Amino acid sequence: MDEIQFRQILKKYLKGEASQAEIELLHAYYDLFEQKPDASANVNQDELDRIKNEIRDTVDRGIINHKPSLSYRVINKNQWLKIAALFLVLVSVGVYALTRHRSLQEQYAQYDIKPGTHKITLTLSNGEKLEIDPNKQGQIVSQQNTSVRQQKGNQLIYSPGVALADSVVRYNNIDVPGGLSYQLVLADGSKVYLNAGSSLRYPVSFSADTRTVELSGEAYFEVAHDAHKPFIVKASGQQIKVLGTHFNVKAYADEPGIKTSLLSGSVQLAAGNQTAMLKLGEESFLSTNRGQADFKISLIEDLEEIVAWKNGYFQYDNADLKTIMADFSRWYGIKVKYEGKIPKRTFSGAIHKNLSLLQALDILDYTDLHIKLNEDQLVISDNYIN
Repeated sequence: MDEIQFRQILKKYLKGEASQAEIELLHAYYDLFEQKPDASANVNQDELDRIKNEIRDTVDRGIINHKPSLSYRVINKNQWLKIAALFLVLVSVGVYALTRHRSLQEQYAQYDIKPGTHKITLTLSNGEKLEIDPNKQGQIVSQQNTSVRQQKGNQLIYSPGVALADSVVRYNNIDVPGGLSYQLVLADGSKVYLNAGSSLRYPVSFSADTRTVELSGEAYFEVAHDAHKPFIVKASGQQIKVLGTHFNVKAYADEPGIKTSLLSGSVQLAAGNQTAMLKLGEESFLSTNRGQADFKISLIEDLEEIVAWKNGYFQYDNADLKTIMADFSRWYGIKVKYEGKIPKRTFSGAIHKNLSLLQALDILDYTDLHIKLNEDQLVISDNYIN
């Protein structure tokens, strides 16, 4: 985003005419600036005050007249003044980042990736594969007297009818591609939110003594309470047993371990011959690189960061480049390659997941990354400015 584009978006926002993508890009710039309050340290204070005073009236009118969508947070007056300061930084000292982004847009616009363009794959118990368009609603299939339908908001719901005498447990499998997150309501009423690049194997109906599902990837569970049927999640050699609670499990195959974060109730963990109990506000890490299971339990430092993906954001607190790029790789469905030494940069802030790949990379331009992009690979080199 260059100076002219920033002016245009700011003006459109104040008039209430900005698109959702433009609003999110503006928010993303503000979030980054908020994390770096010293970014304007080298800007002349008189000049900063002049800019603030110059747009103060426009800001006041814009806050009064603008009616933001309920899906976006409201930026208050003080925040708008920070955006004004950010604008000055962009104009005065951000020439490198601005011209660099223009270069990214000019060179790689044809390779830009927008999320949400793929379909969900649902594999039925008989092996039949169905492609689900997240934008369409209605009944998908009926199995074992259970209706499977898709509702608005990327939600697949299993609604059991009258119980059948058939006691055979039949499983479905759902695969969520890059660029999408998806919600599943199981036959017992439990809700499962699946992140990009994740899959879940689960019963069509729960006729057994336990409710067992198998996860690959990341999911947030809201388990319906049933004292007679424990709910069990199997993921990469770890087993989580609950009766009814809320928790997040991150168990991607390319991650060094499994992270389980508990948001309510308590859960029992098991792996190999080791067991552990998690209490409210705790999380565990189980390394998958060792032969011996060893649960490391700690307090959750940032609850919002744990569930940010479910709420439509990437959120980081001093995350290194490799962590961020692993998320980008899964979300945008692109390979990431490093040439030379991986730049030692960290990032704190939030990026909305509805941004395109180039827009998201634009936010990371503040780390002075050297980036090359083609149709299936993002290359990051150590040829960056110190």
